[in-house]
Amino acid sequence: MRRGSDNLLAMEGKENWTSLRGEETVRKDHPRIVLRGKLDTFGAQTMLLQREAAQAGEAQLARALGEIAALCGRLMRAEVLDEPMGAWTLFGLTPAQLRERSHHTQAYYGVGFLQVDAGMEPFLLKLNLLRAQSREMEIAAVAALDEKHATLLEAYNRLSSAIYLLMCQRAGKN
Repeated sequence: MRRGSDNLLAMEGKENWTSLRGEETVRKDHPRIVLRGKLDTFGAQTMLLQREAAQAGEAQLARALGEIAALCGRLMRAEVLDEPMGAWTLFGLTPAQLRERSHHTQAYYGVGFLQVDAGMEPFLLKLNLLRAQSREMEIAAVAALDEKHATLLEAYNRLSSAIYLLMCQRAGKN
């Protein structure tokens, strides 16, 4: 890793290097940069689905996806600035409550383990894609962050749980 303005000059023409934080530069395949890319993709997909849900009159789903998108912004800020995540909720649920509900979906949503198949309605299938992307993001977070980032790691872990709850809510209504 290089530091300082000499480093920025040395980076010119090196398209495989980027800024990690301030003047600190790293290769673009650095675990933190990979994580940021996955978070960017996940956030973009979340906002696309949020817009689609709003246009389809699915206001509750659109609001929930808006909360997830906002959490993505907080995750990015905390990681880039190397700040603590702080307390957070999704859908009015703490991380512990999200975990509890995702492990007991039958009790909370009347849906046991949700088997996804191509015959499901499109919003369920698109939520499942987001859930899969959130798992990829969590794996990237584990590779990029150490234990001093426990609150960030917990948030990445709970994103897939939150999306799974949205899926169970939706499946329970049908």
